[in-house]
Amino acid sequence: MNKTEHCIVINILCLILIPNMEVGRVAIHKVIPLLLLFLGISFAAFVVSEQYTDKNSVHHLTIADASQPVFSLLYIAQEKGFFAEEGVDVLFRPFTSGRDALQDTLDGNSDLATSYETPVVLQSLKGEKLSIVSSLHFSNKNTSMLAHKSSGIEKPSDLVGKTIAVPKNTNAEFFVNMFLASEGIELSDVKVIDVRPENMVETFKQKRADAIAVWNPHLYRAKILFDENVVTRFYSTAYTEFSVLVGSKAVVNEKAEAINRLIKALVKAENYLAKNPQQSQDLIISRLTQHSSESIKGTWNDYQLKIKLNNVLLTILEQEATWLNKDLEVELPDFRASIDERFVRAAKENGVTLF
Repeated sequence: MNKTEHCIVINILCLILIPNMEVGRVAIHKVIPLLLLFLGISFAAFVVSEQYTDKNSVHHLTIADASQPVFSLLYIAQEKGFFAEEGVDVLFRPFTSGRDALQDTLDGNSDLATSYETPVVLQSLKGEKLSIVSSLHFSNKNTSMLAHKSSGIEKPSDLVGKTIAVPKNTNAEFFVNMFLASEGIELSDVKVIDVRPENMVETFKQKRADAIAVWNPHLYRAKILFDENVVTRFYSTAYTEFSVLVGSKAVVNEKAEAINRLIKALVKAENYLAKNPQQSQDLIISRLTQHSSESIKGTWNDYQLKIKLNNVLLTILEQEATWLNKDLEVELPDFRASIDERFVRAAKENGVTLF
């Protein structure tokens, strides 16, 4: 029964029983137990009905998505029906960077964003109250630097005096700083220019910069334009990149049940990927038609797709905040408080390994 039906039944029962109660005190003691029994049964049925309705209702989420293979768990979950199984309907709003996706979320157009960690740090330093609900991937290779040997660049020290193109306020910019510092090179020793991710391939092709720093698949697209003997690629073990699902604290709290279902569906996607790697890759190739199949295949092993929250992520957030705060000089955020572990903890055993 729904709420209206319960009210009708109880009213009818009262209309029948109450007049009988007026017959005398002898009738009252016979009627009251019957009335109480029915009310008890009715209330129990109502509670069960409400729980059943909530369990089978569909919750809705809008995700601002940077549309990259590193966010594949989301696409697998949707294509394999795991969102539907968990009762959550997901609408994606496409963007070319996590920076823009996160801004869309902060503007109130979406509930969550897929983003690398650097935009999250930047917005936190600006005072935004954010909640990270899970990581989506981590890697030491997905973001790196590609340089022209014709510019005289074959080893890190050759970067001194050269021009490096990088999307500002992204994890690629932090990578450049970490990489240069690990090689004993001052940022002032190079010229850094701001180039949007989607323009990186053309920038490198036209040699408007001596080197570019960006993530795949943009990096892969630039690399395959040249013979490997004429370009140099630099990685950094000093930096582990992460992508995360993130939203404002207020929205995450408001949409908690929907996010809980979302994360459960993503854990299913992670399990499916582990058992069906080739089918998963084929699914992503079919889904992300804006990326070539060659770029997806060529970079597939450069990152690990995992639903988890760990101390490596926390350390990277804190390191980036310290680096970025050299210019801002504001109070550093408490990133431990920004990591909302309740969803991963509920969905995946050992998914949370934070101190």
